[in-house]
Amino acid sequence: MIEAVDEKGEKREVIRTLYKKVDKLGRVSLGMDLAGNEVLIIVARPKMPQDKLDYLKA
Repeated sequence: MIEAVDEKGEKREVIRTLYKKVDKLGRVSLGMDLAGNEVLIIVARPKMPQDKLDYLKA
């Protein structure tokens, strides 16, 4: 299990690490299991193609 720590020091479970492509309308599919839930999404562009492989291994 991967955990993230917020600014108050509280641990939060990371549900999954994803590498996704944004479609032409600016949408990203996360899966039906998250439908209706609130989630925190952090968006970052990979610095190099190797970044994609690192995320997919996580």
